[in-house]
Amino acid sequence: CAAVSAQAGVVQPIETKLYDLFPKQQQGENGIYLQYLSPNGFYTDLVCLGDYVFGTLGTPWNLPAIYRSPYYPESLLAHPTAVTQCGADRDPVIRITLDGGYGAVRVTGSAQTASWGDVRYYIYKGAANYSLPIWNAMGGGSFDLLIDYSDGEQLFFATDALGADYNDWANWCAVRFQAVPEPSCFAVIAAGLGAILMRRRR
Repeated sequence: CAAVSAQAGVVQPIETKLYDLFPKQQQGENGIYLQYLSPNGFYTDLVCLGDYVFGTLGTPWNLPAIYRSPYYPESLLAHPTAVTQCGADRDPVIRITLDGGYGAVRVTGSAQTASWGDVRYYIYKGAANYSLPIWNAMGGGSFDLLIDYSDGEQLFFATDALGADYNDWANWCAVRFQAVPEPSCFAVIAAGLGAILMRRRR
């Protein structure tokens, strides 16, 4: 069984909230990176523009941008861009390193669009697999995923403006993680409970 890390990490035996672990000022805090994905598959780091706010310099409204909402609990805004307003198709990405040695993680949450713009939300594992999402939804939806992983693999949460970036107020809401113990952990727990019951019967 893996022990709880002394440093904050997304995958833990107890449930963790992406909102709580979101980087304050530095890329890589808690194993989380904020980037945008270009159509050619190239990733570019977003720039910290303030506490819990990451965006793009030299673009209208500093988009694409990802930031922690100061008004709505557990809401992370991830605004994509298209050629129509911002001049380029760019998908903001929350890139999360999976570790802890658990081998599997449960990921739950929802995606919501706060205005009338069309947005595609997608989740995938591995930087090259953006066209092979684990989960995909138009306009929003909820997810409850069980994801196998090896330490160091990365999970990606991305939004796509779908060709027009008018009123694309995209949000990831109440995204949570919890490690799924290895079968050996269950065996140890069961053995321990069995021993306790035997002692009580004696």
